[in-house]
Amino acid sequence: MLHHYYSNLLENTDKRIMDIYLEFGFESQRTFNQAFQQKYGRTPSKYRKIWWNN
Repeated sequence: MLHHYYSNLLENTDKRIMDIYLEFGFESQRTFNQAFQQKYGRTPSKYRKIWWNN
């Protein structure tokens, strides 16, 4: 359930996406984006933008 933790960081902090994916052991932003998009249907940056605009 790590996806819950990194989605929470995207929603509630202004941590850089790079810091988040490195914190959770992803080797690159590309692999993080792919895993995130598979779970949430959008990239982390789009997810954050939508979340913060609401």
